[in-house]
Amino acid sequence: MTVNQGEFSKVLSIVHFGAGLNEPEKAYSISSSYRNILFSKQGFISAIDPIGSVVRVKFDRVDFDFIVPATEFAGVLAKLEGELEVALEGADLTVRSGGRIKAVFHRGVSNEEEHFGMISNVFDGIDNMEWRDLPENFLSRLGFASSISTGDWGMLTGGMICDKELFGMNRKSFYQTEFSNGFGREISFPETVRRLLKVGEGFNRYTFREDKMMFLAGDGVVFGLILPAPDDNEGIFDYVKKGKEIASENKEFVEGESFRMPPVNEMRRILSRAFPLASDSFQSLRKLDIEVISEGLDMTAQSPMGTYRERWKDDDISPHLVGKKVSIPFSIEGVLSQVSDDWEFFISFSTFKQNGVMVLKKEDEKSIFIQMTVAKD
Repeated sequence: MTVNQGEFSKVLSIVHFGAGLNEPEKAYSISSSYRNILFSKQGFISAIDPIGSVVRVKFDRVDFDFIVPATEFAGVLAKLEGELEVALEGADLTVRSGGRIKAVFHRGVSNEEEHFGMISNVFDGIDNMEWRDLPENFLSRLGFASSISTGDWGMLTGGMICDKELFGMNRKSFYQTEFSNGFGREISFPETVRRLLKVGEGFNRYTFREDKMMFLAGDGVVFGLILPAPDDNEGIFDYVKKGKEIASENKEFVEGESFRMPPVNEMRRILSRAFPLASDSFQSLRKLDIEVISEGLDMTAQSPMGTYRERWKDDDISPHLVGKKVSIPFSIEGVLSQVSDDWEFFISFSTFKQNGVMVLKKEDEKSIFIQMTVAKD
């Protein structure tokens, strides 16, 4: 087949992201024996991580069956440019540029038959399955849920679904949103769901096949996420229940028990000024100290690199809250980068009278984000 290097590399990057081929070794990462790319003469390029995800990209010009080591093949393409000839010659796959052979890949992947068998099991008949539309803004909301669901439940850290509701959480934060149409089941997403988010935003349909949730994009890309066994979800939804209770108790601004934070766009400005000098090594030390005063909020950020202070005027501060002191972590900057300017933002003491919780809320999406603050002496 004749193909442009830039176009070909773009297609292969989708395959790399989709199967985690470019991820460093982690507990959940793809094993070395599966870090391969499969070319199918049916016009597809695929890759599979048997415990994580599988991806297939439609590419009509592929006219051969072959498996190449992903890293080595990507390394060859990175050194080339312009038009390439990729062809099966005897038992070998050759890559030519300018009429000259630049690389030869020999057939010899030890588990080649297994590779093609697994790909066949996943994708045979997939185009004839019943596909349903994903809810509106599903991927962006899933990205929000996934970004805060880290580290507390091993691999089960990509967010959770209960029919129409999507949740993300860790020990200190909780995110809840509701879609207009549901999935009719409970789903715990593994950390590998982030591969779906890296592949792109074009996915608009889904279906279920055995232990996989399949996603379809308009350009023919199919991504399959291998879901945890139902028994692995045990205990997780207990945390969801507790998070929903806290969110319900604090979702409304209550005079005398809540104070408003500056609008989201102003908070982004404040944080960008508060932490411009602190290096990554000081991130764990960075926080915004807030004291309620009669004129509004006195906000201070300190780090080994310096101090920033700003007063935010608010004439509606309740006298009952004057003197309250809380701290919010630097990580809120990442949260604010994922929400629009029209989200409501306040600190509520309805449940935790001393510490309080930080509340970000968007009513028309039925979305709410809760994070514990820390009482400051």
